[in-house]
Parts: sequence; structure tokens; C-alpha cells
Amino acid sequence: MSKRRIAQLFIPALTLCTLALSTSCKSKKAELQDVQLFNGQIRTFSLSSEDKAAKAALERVTFSIRNSEEGLITNPSPLPFAQPLNKVKLKIVAFNADGTKIDVAVGTNGAFEEWKASKVYDLSSGVSELRVRVRNKVTNPQLGSGNEYIYRVHLSKYTNDPQTFSWQRLASPTNLPAITSAFTERIVEGTTTDCYFVTSAGTNALHSFTATPTSWSVGAFSGIPSGERLTSVARMGNTRYATTSAGKLYQTTSSTWSQVAGVSVTRILGTLPLGEKSERLALLAPVAGQAGKYVFATYTPTEGMKLGHKAPESFPLEGGYTFTRDREDYVGSTLYLVGGRTSRGTATTSRWLTTNGIDWAEQATELRFPSALTQESIIQERGTSRLYRFVTTATGLYVYISTDNGLIWEAGRAVALAGLTATDFASSPVLAVQGADAKKIYLIRGVSGGASVLYEGTIRREEHN
Repeated sequence: MSKRRIAQLFIPALTLCTLALSTSCKSKKAELQDVQLFNGQIRTFSLSSEDKAAKAALERVTFSIRNSEEGLITNPSPLPFAQPLNKVKLKIVAFNADGTKIDVAVGTNGAFEEWKASKVYDLSSGVSELRVRVRNKVTNPQLGSGNEYIYRVHLSKYTNDPQTFSWQRLASPTNLPAITSAFTERIVEGTTTDCYFVTSAGTNALHSFTATPTSWSVGAFSGIPSGERLTSVARMGNTRYATTSAGKLYQTTSSTWSQVAGVSVTRILGTLPLGEKSERLALLAPVAGQAGKYVFATYTPTEGMKLGHKAPESFPLEGGYTFTRDREDYVGSTLYLVGGRTSRGTATTSRWLTTNGIDWAEQATELRFPSALTQESIIQERGTSRLYRFVTTATGLYVYISTDNGLIWEAGRAVALAGLTATDFASSPVLAVQGADAKKIYLIRGVSGGASVLYEGTIRREEHN
């Protein structure tokens, strides 16, 4: 149907409105805006490649199609970095395939050529603009300009390598935690980050910062016997809970910890909200009478401790990073755990998840570390699904990046550690924290003698055309 025919159909309708509904039409002006009815508009646009290395990455890119006066097709997230673009195929599906002809022009001034699904395009030399013309033979046998629709396609690409960081060492931070290879955990509440850790002398400590980790305050810590070392810490509501090397569970609402009676537990795995039900701690507890065996459990002050399924040997006994994704489709809230070590001291590369806290599912990943880990620290970029995994070994520092909450990991390139000397981190404990600026990550490196060193890293991945 042509634009002229559409206008002819709407004129009688407006006349009827004027005659029969004069009161309504006088009080509210009738407007027709952006009336676009074309038989050949595009329903689907995507990229593929004849290059095996680029095919899967390009096919994951999503495009937004806007049918305005001039159509616009864009990719909200930039194209994957460093993927070959010299053998690109375009997948284009029109609303009405019958009689529709599609032409594509490369660049803003390129000539239109007939599109075919098998046609290969070279977009490797800085090409960021395409034009797609849609015409329909049925409604316009002559394929003239009366029934054509043109889309401008803008391919968003990264200006720099999206892994790029800019790191610098910060001088003379105050009361920086003297982290060791023993337990270290952070709890973020509002603008304050609390760091619980075990010192080189084996004592429990708490240091806190607000906004940026250049100035820390030393927190009070009492109630846990001096012979018991912290093994995990978590927050549920206004109460904080901790486990110790003695297999006990403690709680506090201030600075003094008190033991939760009747609970024998190995570690807290995280806090899981369950819809309308109250929050609950997800725990790992020892199996009575079976040394080295563990069982999943939950705890709330009203329900107490409830045991679930036995944990496999591949489940992390210590360490790792947990986070919750609320109200996921079909499954409700989900608690995830990435990283950590098994009872045999093996670094965990799988991602674990639970929806109820008493049984966990394992999702294997292809992550491989270059050698045995000294320590790792995982942090999530605020407001995103990106995780950064900082790993130290006997040879130095490595970083791994996930853009999907820890299911797929990519080894960091040199630009991810720009400004750092990786070998300085050899055999060193490490802790990553985030301050008020969401685009900065801070890295604490433990060194001999109890002192630590602080580095500031600025994320530059959002720089794109």
C-alpha cells in the first residue's frame, strides 16, 4: 500500500470525526504522527561470518531496529573486539518476503547492490556505516521510489581494546589492611566497605573505608575467642554472620560477636532472598561422623538450620565470590558462587548456583589457569554483569574477565594490566575492592612484613564510536 493510498483512506475518517464527534475533536486535537505502513520493512538484522573465529562472536551481537521516517539499525553493545570483519554476511528478514527486494550499500556514499544471504562483505577497513534499501515488487512492479524504505545501519565498534585499564600505584594509604594468604572478605553496605581479614599473626581484624580506599579506619572486633580464625562473613538484613575455624556460627549487630547455639557449620556460601519468604543464609556444614564430607544447609533465626543434599568433592570449601540475581524468569532468585578452592586445594573453575540453598548445580567453564594459584580475588563491576578475576601465582599476576556473571571467561591481554608490573605480584596475596566511582577498581597487594600496596585501576572499556 502506497503512502498516497494511506492518506486517502485516512481523510474520510478524519471527516467523520469532525461531523459525528465534534465535541471530542474540538477538545482534543487529532494528530497523525509517524504513520509508517510498508510491506517490506525489516523484521530481523544480524551478522555472521565465514571466518570460524568470528562467526560465533558476531552472531551473539543484538541489533535494535527503528522504523522511523528513515530507518535506523544499531547495536547497543559494540561489536566484539579484534574479530575479523573481512568475510561478513548479513542476515536480513523482511516482514513480507513475497516480492520484496533488498539492496545494500557499504559506506555512506556506496552504491546499492542486490543483497543475497550468501553475499560476503568486507567491513575490515574502518567501515561503520551501511545502508539497506527495501522495495516490494507486488505493490510496486516497477520498483520505483514510491514504495521503498531505506535504513541507515550504524555498526558500533570499540575505540580501544575493551579490556584496557589504566593502573597507578597510590602512595601512603592510611590503615590499609595487611592482607595475607589467609581469609579476606569484604562487605559493602551503603557507601562503606568493611574488610574482614586474618592477620599474619593469626588474629581477626576489621578495617573500613568510605568512597575511596585510600583512607581506612580500624574497626572494633570482639566476642570471638582468640584461637578461632574467621573463615567466612556475610550479611542478612541488619545482622552480620561469621564462621570460624572452630566450626561455629556467630552473629552481631554492632562490634561484639555472639555464638549461635546448636549450629555446626563450615562456611557461609551467601545470602539468598526467596521472594516473599525471609532471607536465609546458604551454608556448607560437616556431615556428622564422616570426616571430609559436607552437606548444604540453610539458616534463619526463626527456622534454625535445615540440612539439604551432600556436597560433591568438586564444590569449593573456601574462598570464591557470591552474588544474587533477583527475580529471574521461572526460577525466582538465584545465588551464584564463582571461584574458591576444593577440600583438596584445587582451584574451582566451574560456576555454581542454587535457588533454594540446599542443593547446588554446577556449570562447567573452559577457564584454565597457567599454574597453581597463590590467591585470587573476584569483583563485579557495579551495575553490570562483568566480573574481574585477579589471580596470583608463583610467576606473577593474571586477570580474567567475564561479561556474563562468570559462565564464560576471557584471559586478560596486556592492556588489562597496563601500569602494573605483573611479576611484582608473584606468590603474593591480593584483594580487589571498588570505591564510589563505578569505573575504578582498587587492587591491594600483600607483601612480606605485613605491609600492603594499593593500586588504582580506571576502566576504559566504554570508549567506542
